[in-house]
Amino acid sequence: MPACRVRTCRAACRRCFSDWGLPSILRTDKGTCFLATWPQTGFPSQFTLWLVGLGVAHETITKGQVTQNGCVERFNRTYSNLVLRDGPFADLEELEQVSAVTVNFLNHTYPSRAGICASQAPLLAHPHAAAPHLPYRKEQEKSLFSLERIDATCSGSAGNAALTRSAKSLWETATMAWAANTKDACSTAHSIPKTAASLS
Repeated sequence: MPACRVRTCRAACRRCFSDWGLPSILRTDKGTCFLATWPQTGFPSQFTLWLVGLGVAHETITKGQVTQNGCVERFNRTYSNLVLRDGPFADLEELEQVSAVTVNFLNHTYPSRAGICASQAPLLAHPHAAAPHLPYRKEQEKSLFSLERIDATCSGSAGNAALTRSAKSLWETATMAWAANTKDACSTAHSIPKTAASLS
């Protein structure tokens, strides 16, 4: 999987985490941008290990069962109807401005059809959702990241102890890079799937 796709996924998550805090669970489909070679090697992807290090469980839906992520699919459709169909936009900044206004409207004003919202806007029905479960700032990521969680996850994966030591070594290198203020330290671990494949 190209490293740029991993960085794109992490960048999108960091923006959401900065606004909403770290979730307990992040659910995705089984796209390669999320799982990489996990189905073939049995070893967690870079993206999954990054989430695990931050204390976020990575949950995936059953292949082909998009209804298991129904709220997200519905939001994507609504967002497309309200925002993307009004394009093209002059630039990314204009799109982001329109997007921010629309998402704020959907969260605070527009009645949701979801049963748990009882025909209210999501943040009116569940005001506690606006308070971060665990606050997140990118510059504090190193302090939130735990190699022990990575180690525990890797020890239960294919490749056993040798793979665990290899993965831990790579993530220790990534942590050192964080301290050196690199642009994207997590990309240091891009060789993890290759290591898994060579040991499988």
